[in-house]
Formats: sequence, C-alpha cells, structure tokens
Amino acid sequence: MFEEIILITIMQEVTSSPIWVSFVPLIIMTLVLIAVSIYLIGKKGKSMSLLILAFIPLVNSVLILYLLAQTNKTVLDDIERIKKKLEIE
Repeated sequence: MFEEIILITIMQEVTSSPIWVSFVPLIIMTLVLIAVSIYLIGKKGKSMSLLILAFIPLVNSVLILYLLAQTNKTVLDDIERIKKKLEIE
C-alpha cells in the first residue's frame, strides 16, 4: 500500500510539467547546430540554401559532417591563385 502511494506521487510529479518542456533540449540543440551550420556554410563558400536542412533534426548533424568534410573557400582561392601564378591549368 505504501509503495503504491509513493509510486502514484512520483508519477504525478513526473507528469505535472507541460508536454512542450520535453522538446526544450531538442530546440536548444537545433539552435546550436543552426549557428554552427551558418558559420560553416560561410567558411566553406557554400550556398545559404543549405541552411534549410539545418532546421531538420538529425539531418542538421549530417549537414555539419558534410560541411566539415569540405575544403575551406580560402584554401581553394589560394590554390587557384598559385595555379595562375605558376601558369598551371
């Protein structure tokens, strides 16, 4: 009997918060990943249309991995400048 009362009390405490509270960690992580995506898209010289993918949970993680695998725009520009200087195609 006593165990049942404790269990009911615990269940009431757990379910007393609004349901949207359970989405707060997901929203916070999504906002962090969006900020990282904005930074990486600018650094890599990619189209800002990729930012749409950053708003989709789990897809935004794949997007960041893709962007991390890309070469920075400044490195590509430096390579092109060196090629022109050395007259290489």
